[in-house]
Amino acid sequence: MGNLYDLNNLDKFNKEIQANPKDANAYFNRAIVKSKLDDLIGAIDDYSKVIEFNPRDAEAYNNRGLLYKKAGEINLAVKDFTKAIEIDPNDENAYHNRGNSKSKLGQFKEAILDYNKAIDINPKVRNSHHGRATAKDNIGDKIGAIEDYTKAIEINPIDANSYYDRGITKASMGDKIGACTDLNKAGELGNAKAYDLLKIYDTKE
Repeated sequence: MGNLYDLNNLDKFNKEIQANPKDANAYFNRAIVKSKLDDLIGAIDDYSKVIEFNPRDAEAYNNRGLLYKKAGEINLAVKDFTKAIEIDPNDENAYHNRGNSKSKLGQFKEAILDYNKAIDINPKVRNSHHGRATAKDNIGDKIGAIEDYTKAIEINPIDANSYYDRGITKASMGDKIGACTDLNKAGELGNAKAYDLLKIYDTKE
């Protein structure tokens, strides 16, 4: 449920659209508010109106793709991210988001290609390194996964999730000491699950 500020903005953009039903900016802004209010269908409809008025709006495609992904419509999300990339081939977010969606579909090798592109455009994106690490882990490239988790940690030294996931990967490779070190660090940084897992590894011979 949104706060009063969001509800007031919703009313504001409703009135703007009533005054000018072809105001693409008002639809775009209302979509943002509806998304914050968890009105996914309404937000998707508004982004669709933006695209109707401006078929070259890469950001609208990208944002609608994120909502499709959240709604579980992963294939529709991939289509929107692909369209955003066609419009703006240097949109690192669209590549990253399509990589996430392809990972969700189990298309890990294709996801890695998208993460590669996102990282080529901006090497300092922690999320793309983490996403690529997870995809590599899923195709059995444990060393590559650890390298990417490590890079994500270099970019963001308080990245609890990358410590956690790197710890799990190290454990799967038989590196108990490395796994426990990473899990302990993840716990210190706020990942409560890490301490539960640490207890299991600590009790193993």
